[in-house]
Amino acid sequence: MQVKGAGRIFVHALAVLLAVAYLIPVYMTIITSLKAPAEISHFSAWSVPHTPNWESYSIAFRKFAPYLKNSFILAIAATLLSAAMGAVNGYVLSKYPFPGSRVVMPVIVFGMFIPYQSILVPLFQFLQSIRLYGGLPGLILVHVVYGLP
Repeated sequence: MQVKGAGRIFVHALAVLLAVAYLIPVYMTIITSLKAPAEISHFSAWSVPHTPNWESYSIAFRKFAPYLKNSFILAIAATLLSAAMGAVNGYVLSKYPFPGSRVVMPVIVFGMFIPYQSILVPLFQFLQSIRLYGGLPGLILVHVVYGLP
């Protein structure tokens, strides 16, 4: 649908207005994050700080760094293990026919339709019984199992 003349100007003006409305909270967040705690007030909310205060970012990163490291370890380990095991499973299922191999694929696909929430309690109990609950190895195991096709 082509918009012509005044309609096109209206559409562009509306797009600019919506973009500004979206960017105001982003601007306020960035400006406030660069102010020292003593500088933050309702009266100076829109003003740019005289000297940017980067200390808040260093404090936040120092507190956040261990969690970020755990996330990277979890994501990399679970992705590599799931991809490797999935590739081996796919290769074996496609190249080596065995009795019942025609049933395996529908069972795998059916397993993908089971909601994760329905197996959380047994999973929790299983991880506690093998003493992997509450640590990164147990979480990696869960992500690998959920990531397998």
